[in-house]
Parts: sequence; structure tokens; C-alpha cells
Amino acid sequence: MGCVKKNVLQFGYAVRLVWTSGPGWFIASCVIIVVQGLLPLVALYLLKQVVDSLVAALPGAGGAGGLPRVYLFIGLAALVWLLEAACRGLAALISENQSQTVADYVQEEIQGQSAAMDLAFYETPAFQDTLHRAQLDARVKPLRVVNALTRVAVNLISLTGLAAILLAYHWGVTLVLCLGMLPGFLYALRVSRRLFEWRNACTEIERKTTYLHWILTGGGYAMENKCFGFFRVLMPRFRELRRQLRRERLGLLQQHMASELAAQIGGVLVVLACLLYMTGQAVRGVMTVGSLVMFMQAMHRAEGIFRGLMQSFNSLYEDSLFLRNIRELMEMKPSVTAPAAPASLPASGREAFRMVGVSFRYPATDRLALRDVSIELPPGGRIALVGHNGSGKSTLVKLLLRLYDPEAGMVQYGGQDIRAFDPDAYRRRIGVMFQNFNRYWFSAGENIWLGNVALDPADEQIPAAARLSGADAVIRRLPQGYATQLGRGFKAGAEISQGEWQKIALARAFASDAPLLILDEPSSYLDSDAEEELFRNLHAHARDKTILFVSHRFATVRQADWIYVMEDGRVREEGDHASLLRREGIYARMFHLQAQGYGT
Repeated sequence: MGCVKKNVLQFGYAVRLVWTSGPGWFIASCVIIVVQGLLPLVALYLLKQVVDSLVAALPGAGGAGGLPRVYLFIGLAALVWLLEAACRGLAALISENQSQTVADYVQEEIQGQSAAMDLAFYETPAFQDTLHRAQLDARVKPLRVVNALTRVAVNLISLTGLAAILLAYHWGVTLVLCLGMLPGFLYALRVSRRLFEWRNACTEIERKTTYLHWILTGGGYAMENKCFGFFRVLMPRFRELRRQLRRERLGLLQQHMASELAAQIGGVLVVLACLLYMTGQAVRGVMTVGSLVMFMQAMHRAEGIFRGLMQSFNSLYEDSLFLRNIRELMEMKPSVTAPAAPASLPASGREAFRMVGVSFRYPATDRLALRDVSIELPPGGRIALVGHNGSGKSTLVKLLLRLYDPEAGMVQYGGQDIRAFDPDAYRRRIGVMFQNFNRYWFSAGENIWLGNVALDPADEQIPAAARLSGADAVIRRLPQGYATQLGRGFKAGAEISQGEWQKIALARAFASDAPLLILDEPSSYLDSDAEEELFRNLHAHARDKTILFVSHRFATVRQADWIYVMEDGRVREEGDHASLLRREGIYARMFHLQAQGYGT
């Protein structure tokens, strides 16, 4: 019973998808479905009238002058057939538009839901599996659901009418016909469920094959592929995974084909027996020739419609199971959310950012990534964050951006817990350049504009941010300046160096015009001259900004007014550059080790 309820809910979800995505197309589809379902019944009735009128008009039958009646019914039948053909064409047009509308709607819903989810979800394999299944199903399942729903509705209307005709003549024959079709239908549903369970079980394997395919064909891996030649070892691995998936799927499909063949053989035998019986009834004069022809046609159509309905239900059942993957994603709720009544952000933009006793551990882990961390970023301050890899620096940045919420303690802005603010509005108070910054295959101007999409792409703030980062000189050397397509992924795209990409990523952070700038390894790809220019510009033009530097390079770190040294998720030392050197602790050891590496 529970299984039936779940499937009904899935069908209901499919119908809601179709309706929500395009009510007009849904209504048009319903109208054409009713017409398509009724026209075959009208055609059957006209066929009976043609045959009976023709028999009556035969010599010796006493029906002289009955030919005009025959011609009339033939003409009406031809008109119905033309209407059926026109309806099929119109239904195909409606179905195509409806399918594309549903597919676009589902894709947009998935994109919106993905954007709303916490960063924590993206860092767990389970969510990646769910997202992969939903995205995979979104490409084809909405279209299949629309088509299957349409076929089911048309066939149900026709089958109801045909069942009424068959029952009117002989209820026993009708019952035998239905029972003969039922076993194949039930077995096909069982195979569909097994296919669904298999698909869900092999999601991780599918993701692995997709990842290997991307490595083997993606331009970002081409250089290392050629140098290291890992194609030779990864290709067999990809081939084996695909072979495994193919072998298991073919086994399930063979079972499906066997069940369908058995159902068809059983259906043919049942129909044959019913036809023989009804022919005997006509010979005994129990029914007219026209009634026998109509019954035979009705039974033949009913058998074909029932088989089609079985396939449609089977397809709809299978697709409704896969729709669970989309529903599973859409029903996920982020934990980092806006409060019911968000507090107003401070108006001046000259407020401090603080962490007070913050502890945090990532989901599904026992180890604390941050332990009782307290720091302050005063207005206009230049603060540096240093430490070895894994010390907690990146985690601290994520909490400042409210990509996660702390397990204990709080992050404050203007003396208020940032959980009191709307997360999106709060994040607009922070401009950030991550160490692993993205390179967008857009124009140079659009790459910077993405840092503040509230601006017009032609706003003067875009080149101003580029001048601050040093990117302006790079961009003006490009063929179309700020309109130049970057990256070689699209036609006429210009490729630039890593250092030039970093200048554009810095400009994207500066374009936000936020009171706090978080710069993670801001000069990692810059030469010494570009690095000096960057800090000179920051000192000259961003004096009112609070800047948090996260860096391993002490040429960057020593620009700071105050430095926090992290180790094992804790702040172990703090102070300015000179005082930390005098302490001869962690910071001093790191500094001297790097200085030795540079031969100084």
C-alpha cells in the first residue's frame, strides 16, 4: 500500500511539473487528448454503420436504395480519419513545446536549488551523487514524462470507450482479454523498479566515468596528459568502468525484453481465442456482421491500446521513480539561511569584523578545524593570516563569508552576530579573491563585472577596479580591450598568462567596492614589479578598506598592521611583523626558513 501511495505521489509531482511550467500548454494538451481518445470510438461506430448498411444494400437483402447511406458513412469515416491525422500532428507540436518548456523549467529549478545549497553540500559525495542523478534525469525525464502522460491519458479514454463496447456485447470475453494481459504488465513494472535501483546504486561509478572522460578530453588536462602520457593508463580504466555499466544494464534489459515478448505471445493467444468465440456467435445470428466487425476491431484496438498502455505505464512508472531523484534534490534545505526578520546592516560600512571564541568542524568529521578562535578586523586595518597548510586559514575565511556557521562562538559584524543578517546582503559587504580563483570564458570586462553584478557592465567602476589591480594595462593590450573574449574555449578567445588572470581576479574582488577585502595569496602568480605595484595601489586608493591577507609570502604578510599565526586550528601568535620576529616563535621560524630559500 505504501509503495502505491509513493507512486501516486510521484505521478502527482509529474503533473504539477507539467502544469507549473506551462499552464497554457497543459490545457491545450488536455483538449487534444480528449479529442484523440474519442475519435477512434467514433470511427469504430461509423465502420459498423458502413458494414451493416452495405449488407442491407446487397441484392436479396431487401435494402434497395441503401447505397447513398453507405457512401454517407464512408464519407464521415474518411473525415474522422483526416481529423485523427490532423490531431496527431497538432499533438506532436503541443508535446514538443510542452516537453521543452518542462525541461527548461526543471533545469532552472535545479540551478536555483543548487545555488541555494550550502557549501557543505558540495563538499560531500552524497550530495554530488544526488546532484548528478538529478541533472542527468533532467535532460530526458521531463520529456518522457510528458509524452508518457499524454499516451496514458489518450489510451485510457479510448480504452474506456472500447471497454464499454466490448462489455455491451460480452462481459466474459472482455474479462478474459484483460486477465490475459495483466501478468506481462506486472512483470514489466518489477523490471522497471530493478532498473531504477541499479541506476541509483551505480551513480558513483557513473560520476567516475564522467570525471575520467573529462580528464581524457578536457583542455585543462591536455598539457600534463601529453607530458606524462597518463592517457595509456586512464583509458583502460575508463573502458572497464563503461564495460561494467553496460554489462549490468544489458542484463536488466534482456529480462525486460523477455517479459515483453511473453506478454505479447500471451496476448495474441487470448485475442485469437476471443475472436473464434465471437465469430461463432455471429454465425449463430446472435450479432450482425457489422457488430462482429466492430467487436473485432474494438478487441484488436483494445489489445493494441492495452499493450501500449502497459508500455506507457511501465515508462511512466520508471520515470516517476527517477523523478524521486529530482524531488530529493529539490526538497533539500540549506542550513545557512536568512532569519525570518533580518536585521539591517550597518549603514556606514566602517564597522569591525570579529570572531569570538569560534570552533568548527566539517560535517561527518570528528576533528575540529577551528578551536576557540578569536580575531578582530578593525575598520581600515591591514590584517594578515599565516600558517602552514591545514592550519585552518581557509576555514576561517569560509566562516567570515558565512559559507558555514560555527559550532561554537560567533562571527560579528558591527557588534552583531552575522546570523542576524540576510546572508546574501551580508556577503556583499565582502570582496574576495580565493587562492584557486576561477577563470571565466567571458569577456575581460564581464570577468570583472561578475564581482558586482548590480553594476552596469559598462560602469566606470569596472576599469577603476582593473587599474587598482594592474589588470587595466593587460586588458588594453587585448584586440578588443574590455570586450575581448578570454580563454580558448570559444571562438576568437584570447589566452593570457596566470599572472594576468590573477590581476583580473583581483579586479573582480575590487569591483565589489566592499568595506572588507579578503585576498587569499593575492600575489602568488605576480612578478616582483607587479606585486609592488599592487600594494602601492592598495595603499594609495584603498586606504578606507579593511584588508585581510591570507598568504605564505612574507613580502605580502609584512604589509600588514597586525598578523595572526595559525597552527592546528588555533591562533598561536599575534602581533606586528617586528614583534613576532622578536618573539622567535612559529612566525619567526617560518620567516627565516623562507628567507633562506631566497638566499637572504
